[in-house]
Amino acid sequence: MKDVLKSGWWGRLEDQSEVKRKLASIELKFDSYYKNHKDTCFQISYEDMVLKSQKFSDMYDFLGIEYKESTVYSVLARKHSEGVSWKSALKT
Repeated sequence: MKDVLKSGWWGRLEDQSEVKRKLASIELKFDSYYKNHKDTCFQISYEDMVLKSQKFSDMYDFLGIEYKESTVYSVLARKHSEGVSWKSALKT
């Protein structure tokens, strides 16, 4: 959650304690939904995506598409937020 709090969207909100509370609530809802719909949804964390863990590759398998590392790097190299980039997130 630490890296999400640094993002351009969440990072510019003033009440960070309220942001943490909201994110924790959202994560609980996502977890609950996933547990009840494992056959039709795939759950992956921000860290898994940034680090391109095995779970990241598993997501491609779940979607039935070929995993191409060059495509992943191309997408992740784009600026998606006004905050911390995925490259700097790897350093933390």
